[in-house]
Amino acid sequence: MFCPKCRGEYVEGIKVCPECGEKLIDELNEEDGVEYRPMVTVLKTFDRGVIAIAKSLLQSEYIPFYVSGELTFGIITFTTINPMELQVPEEYEEKAKEILADFIE
Repeated sequence: MFCPKCRGEYVEGIKVCPECGEKLIDELNEEDGVEYRPMVTVLKTFDRGVIAIAKSLLQSEYIPFYVSGELTFGIITFTTINPMELQVPEEYEEKAKEILADFIE
């Protein structure tokens, strides 16, 4: 099973990606148009509330992001023992840091 969004591979029986919540598919096709984009971390925290607000700020500016260390199962979100990292594609780093600057300080 594969995630069409993250492109992660999971064992048979998993139906939803634990990283992003996307419905898994049987196989990935190259024509899916997904390409690798180097990501950079713009925020690290253990606080789910801080991550939620930061995600909302980035979404309002249409900046794509990924949160590593955040696991979602249905409506319940868990964190790992490491801090969550809010990551954006390299080309959005400056804009994301600018948006989050007042919030992070």
